[in-house]
Amino acid sequence: MQIRRRVLTVGATFFLAAATGHIMQNGDSIGARLRGSASTETIELAVTKPEVVQAERPAPAAPDAVGDALAALPAGAVATLPDLPDILAPTLAPGLRLAARVATLEQGYTRAPSAADLTYSPFGLVCEATGLALAAGPDATIAVTLKAPCHADERVTLRHAGLAATLKTDAGGQLTLSLPAMTAKAEVTVGFADGSLVRADVSLPDIATVDRMALTWRGNAKFDLAALGSDGQVTTLGDAALAGAHQLQILSRPHGSETQSRIEAAVSSAVCGREVRATVMQMAGGRTGTPVPLSIQLPGCAAAGEIVVMDFDRDMVPTTLAFAR
Repeated sequence: MQIRRRVLTVGATFFLAAATGHIMQNGDSIGARLRGSASTETIELAVTKPEVVQAERPAPAAPDAVGDALAALPAGAVATLPDLPDILAPTLAPGLRLAARVATLEQGYTRAPSAADLTYSPFGLVCEATGLALAAGPDATIAVTLKAPCHADERVTLRHAGLAATLKTDAGGQLTLSLPAMTAKAEVTVGFADGSLVRADVSLPDIATVDRMALTWRGNAKFDLAALGSDGQVTTLGDAALAGAHQLQILSRPHGSETQSRIEAAVSSAVCGREVRATVMQMAGGRTGTPVPLSIQLPGCAAAGEIVVMDFDRDMVPTTLAFAR
């Protein structure tokens, strides 16, 4: 319809414009005729009247058959959903796990172990994953790695060949250290505060290349193991800040070395005038000696600040006992 209206408008405009142009082009002759002739000449302009066509109306939209059908139904003919019945939920016993309830459903039923039975650390790690790993290191040393996620920041006691050291795990329950071996077939245990422990062992094929002297003690005494030479190295293990901690020092030197050793005992206000005790152990060329108890009577508190010195020869036999300031 819009197209037809546009065609009629354009056609009518074009026709009138053509007629106007004819008059403008022949205006002089037409005027002369009007002025020079007594008789009046009538000029007729034929204008074609455009045909008007009635626009078609759009067909009315089809009625909503579904809505009309529903509206025609009598009241109450459409069924409604029934209400849900009132059901009381059973009361569960507090603190009773699902796994335990399932186990009681049938006599003789054995529930398979699952992750729900495990104990977890605050970080979500399985406590049963606690383990101790040992690896042979250079110069007959042992690389010790303890993973105990449920024993974080806890004191532990490491033991090897009759020697002991009290240590503390980190925030993740781990502990790593290097331990000079005292036996060719080294066994290491780590005990926890709850009485549990882990154990592992490792072989040291190069144990015969070193000689060692170990000193271990416990309590307020302060011992120091030193080498009287340049080829001796002392390893200190044990956290002195922990009450009643086991302390351990191990002197290592090449096998056959002439280096002598020394044990020093400090005279302090905590132990002056008392007898302090320790244990000494030797290992030479892969042969491990028996732990030997060592006791030193310290002077009175007037000697506080002094040191009691015990020297050993190359065979680790005591030679002198003296005081030093």
